Amino acid sequence: MSGIISETRATDSNASCDWIGRARIRAAESHDAFVVIDCSAVDRISTRELGELIRLHLDCKRSERQLVLENVHDCVAEVIHLTRLDRLIRFDQGHCV
Repeated sequence: MSGIISETRATDSNASCDWIGRARIRAAESHDAFVVIDCSAVDRISTRELGELIRLHLDCKRSERQLVLENVHDCVAEVIHLTRLDRLIRFDQGHCV
């Protein structure tokens, strides 16, 4: 795993999916087998962001790559687990609270 995409949450509610959009662009520019996103700055996730995350996962899968979320906050990890996205997307909670 070479390139880690580190993202920050947008403070503007109109741009709530910016961190996923930036991750999508960087993933498209990369040819690594794993698309790793550092989510340490993402402390909550909206339903729209979940949809974008699924879309990013499908894009990665089509190009035979795997999406990996690192440093996922507990509340975001809980949403991922409750929606059963943890069956599709590999993630590591790290040490975020």
